[in-house]
Amino acid sequence: MLASFPSAWAVLESYDFSHPQLQERYQQLLRQLRCPVCPNQALDSSPAPLSADLRRELHQMLEQGYDDQQILQVMVERYGPGVRYSPPINRVTLALWLAPVILPLLGLLLLWLYLRRRAEDD
Repeated sequence: MLASFPSAWAVLESYDFSHPQLQERYQQLLRQLRCPVCPNQALDSSPAPLSADLRRELHQMLEQGYDDQQILQVMVERYGPGVRYSPPINRVTLALWLAPVILPLLGLLLLWLYLRRRAEDD
C-alpha cells in the first residue's frame, strides 16, 4: 500500500540554522510556498527533486540574511505568482483569485443555456 504513495517514502532533509528564529522563518516560508512541479503541494511536504533544491536554497538565503519579502520575491520571479499559496491581488494574479468563483458560475450558465435550449426543442 505504501508503494502507491510516493510521498510516504520521501525523506525531507533537515538543516542546521545559526539562530532558532531562522528555523521558525524557514518553516513559515515552506508553508507559504508550493512546489512548482507538484499540483497543489506545499514545499514543506513535496518529494520532488526541485522542491529539495528550493528548500536548500531557502536555507541558504535565510543564512545569508535575506528577509522574507526578498525570498518570496525571488521565488515569484523564478516560478511565477502561482508558487505562493496566497499571491497578492494584482493585475497578474487576478485570474488566480477570480477563477474559483467565475468558473463554477460559467458552468452553471452553460448548463442553464443547454437545458433551456433542450426544453425549447421539445
